[in-house]
Amino acid sequence: MVFDEIHQLRDPARLLKIGADAFPKFKILATGSSTLGASKKFRDTLTGRKRTIHLVPVLWEELAAFGVTLNDRLFHGGLPPALLADAKNPAFYREWMDSFFARGWDPLRPGDFGVLWEHFVLEHLQAHFPDTPVRYWRDKAQREIDFVLAHRRDVVDVIECKWDPAGFDVGSLRVFRGYYPKGRNYLVTPSGDPAYTRRFGTLEVRVCTPTELHA
Repeated sequence: MVFDEIHQLRDPARLLKIGADAFPKFKILATGSSTLGASKKFRDTLTGRKRTIHLVPVLWEELAAFGVTLNDRLFHGGLPPALLADAKNPAFYREWMDSFFARGWDPLRPGDFGVLWEHFVLEHLQAHFPDTPVRYWRDKAQREIDFVLAHRRDVVDVIECKWDPAGFDVGSLRVFRGYYPKGRNYLVTPSGDPAYTRRFGTLEVRVCTPTELHA
């Protein structure tokens, strides 16, 4: 049995729990949104009763297969029905928290690309490192690192996202590495193919596309 958009129910976990406990041989496929508002409805974690499959949007390495450009992906988002549509339909995005795609992003302005590129890289990290929390770093002086992946307690990878690598400022990275010296440094940019390494004093930064993050 298939329950599509099960998050629309008031208590979806209760229905699934009854199905799993009362009908153990019955197979249920439930689809739903992973937005915060929908997730709060699942008061019961259903531990031992479910297998979760996270469907990811169209990623960097899949653009060619879908026959779309990076600009198409940033403009329409990563859901195939919207990405492949001839024109943007704002109503399609209304249920998602990131519905900024449907508000004031038509057409894309030069200043929009940096924010959308950062979001695109975040989706890539969540898809390829599902068991590793993606964090960010900011100190009291408002110096920031876009994304931080702690693979081990003393090894931390830094990922900075820049639409134009010429806009990269190494200052925040220097401060961060003063606290956490071990790990790799990435500057992820659409123009980072082929990848190359830049040196900033004692720091090495790998300039690349999202593909190299999981190579």
